[in-house]
Amino acid sequence: MVDIWKSKRSEARIALAMPVTIEGDDISNNHFREETTTENVSKSGACLAVTRELRLGTAITVTACQGKFKGQAVVKGIWIDDYDRKTKIGIQFSGPIQNWVVN
Repeated sequence: MVDIWKSKRSEARIALAMPVTIEGDDISNNHFREETTTENVSKSGACLAVTRELRLGTAITVTACQGKFKGQAVVKGIWIDDYDRKTKIGIQFSGPIQNWVVN
């Protein structure tokens, strides 16, 4: 069976459940701050479980590694996971990336 996501990805993903905090504006333009975890990470992004409704293209701030990493990201994908029925987002970092878990 061919993994269509893997064939579309430009970078390898590493399965990693790591605590992160995200901040931004939700679909109702209400500012939020949510503590969550990554599902997987890459050099330029991550997959996160979220409870907020977000739009594609939403800019968020991601804080991780006990505050050693803080970066801007854009929501590039939104879906409901078939396995756990949780909402997941795929994010891509914008701007400089320093102190992220993958170099």
